[in-house]
Amino acid sequence: MKISKVKVRFSKYITETNKAYCLEYGGQKLWIPKKICWGLIVVGNDCHAWATLPAWKFEEMTGRNLEELYQDYGTEGLRNIFCCQLETVIEYHTPDKINPIPDNTITDLKK
Repeated sequence: MKISKVKVRFSKYITETNKAYCLEYGGQKLWIPKKICWGLIVVGNDCHAWATLPAWKFEEMTGRNLEELYQDYGTEGLRNIFCCQLETVIEYHTPDKINPIPDNTITDLKK
C-alpha cells in the first residue's frame, strides 16, 4: 500500500501570497506552496481550512510516517487525532502463480 495524497484540516487560515498559503497546523505556522496544495477550502467563523497535500508534505509537517499512522490508528484515528483523511491510496496486488493447463479445449464444443 502506498498513500500518495491526504486531505488535512488546518486549524486556521492566516493569509496567502501569489505563491503560498500561510496555515496553522498543530500550533505551528506553516507556509505551503500553492502548487502542492490542492482544493483549499476555508470554512466557519474560526477560519479553519481543508486542503489536499502530498503524503510527503504531511510527513514533513508532523514528523511521522503516514503509512505507519494508518496501520496504528486506522481511518477513524487519523480523522480524530491528526485531523486528516486519506485521499489517494495505491494498493499493490501480486497475483498467485498458476501452472498452465496442457489442454484447454472444451469437449462440448468440439466437433
